[in-house]
Amino acid sequence: MGSKRENRKKILEQLVVDCGRFDFNEKESLNYISDRAGGIGIERSQYYAIKKRIKKNELKNTQSRLTYHSKSGFLINHFRRMDEAEHLQLILFKTLHNETSKPVEHQSPFAISKIASNIMANSRLLGEMNVCSPIVDQMREYISNSMNTKQQINDNSKNPRLTYPPSAMILPDGFFKTVPVTNDRDVDRVF
Repeated sequence: MGSKRENRKKILEQLVVDCGRFDFNEKESLNYISDRAGGIGIERSQYYAIKKRIKKNELKNTQSRLTYHSKSGFLINHFRRMDEAEHLQLILFKTLHNETSKPVEHQSPFAISKIASNIMANSRLLGEMNVCSPIVDQMREYISNSMNTKQQINDNSKNPRLTYPPSAMILPDGFFKTVPVTNDRDVDRVF
């Protein structure tokens, strides 16, 4: 019984966060929550109580997200964005196939052109993200090694002033010299 209540609480909190992201007013928020929660809405007072609780925990959540992101979150997000771009590419190809499979008189040249343009832009994005992947892998490995070294320093050090804080990260001078050579100016500017 408790887990159902906890699940509903988490769902409602996420829906309230979504309302803030979409910049809904009070009425739109309550309607959105009711629609997304399967027709079981919440009272106005409950909405504001959840919103207040989220705001109160925001600093704590921000600190934990910052810690997570500085350790490995940016790598996970990079690969998640790659997966999303690949999924969008699949949808675009299916949409293009559906549009070009129609009889010629029912095809929309504007839609076909727009889809093809989106496919090309998404292909460029995927190419850039794939070029970055080896560099991101090297960064992940370096961070992992660095964190292990710092842990050993922290374990062996008797003077607390000589230890590194857990989020400190120092990259070596020649770290980015392994960037692949390319004629694409955009990739060169990233580094």
